[in-house]
Amino acid sequence: MRRKSWGLWASFAAVLLGACAGPPAPVEPVRAVEAGLPPAPKAPPGLFALGNANFEKDTRPGETCAANWACTAHANARAFRFSRQVTGDRRSYCVEPAPDAKKQEPWAQVTQGLFDPGLRGTRVRFSMALQLTGLTGEGAGPWIQAQLLSSKGGKPTNETVVRQTAEWQRYSVEMDIPETAISVEVGILLNGGGRACFADARLEVLQ
Repeated sequence: MRRKSWGLWASFAAVLLGACAGPPAPVEPVRAVEAGLPPAPKAPPGLFALGNANFEKDTRPGETCAANWACTAHANARAFRFSRQVTGDRRSYCVEPAPDAKKQEPWAQVTQGLFDPGLRGTRVRFSMALQLTGLTGEGAGPWIQAQLLSSKGGKPTNETVVRQTAEWQRYSVEMDIPETAISVEVGILLNGGGRACFADARLEVLQ
């Protein structure tokens, strides 16, 4: 009985001491404690500036993709043709298999890397106007990927796949950017053959 009574008194005393100690210390953000990343204010809701989003600038001398963008493929980017198109007031960028390619690669991307720490912990929407013709593979569409500080969790990726759209239509994809992201990539992914053109790229911070 004495042990039980002492245990009850000890518990009661601990509650009183805890009440007198004041509120608990604030918990530091995950990115500062676990990831070792410097804290940064989140980007405010609204449009986030992309470089050359409307393809006002063409491919610069000595480069293989439009300014501010990177053109890549599964193994050999030369298996695809990347080109800027101007039709009336619309400027777009297109990707399609190169007619003289010795071997067709399964996919190609046109992406832009963003290194703004303010994107951590936000939800974003990436959208673009698409025109897709003659697709023979899985499809094409807007794409987002977050590169994490640690590779243990993989690379969070989200995409919207469209099969065909001969007329220009707008498509979007959304993603929650992890607190441990060190960069975010947005762009278009083409899986298979055919021609994919995109214009008016936009990145919006939703919250």
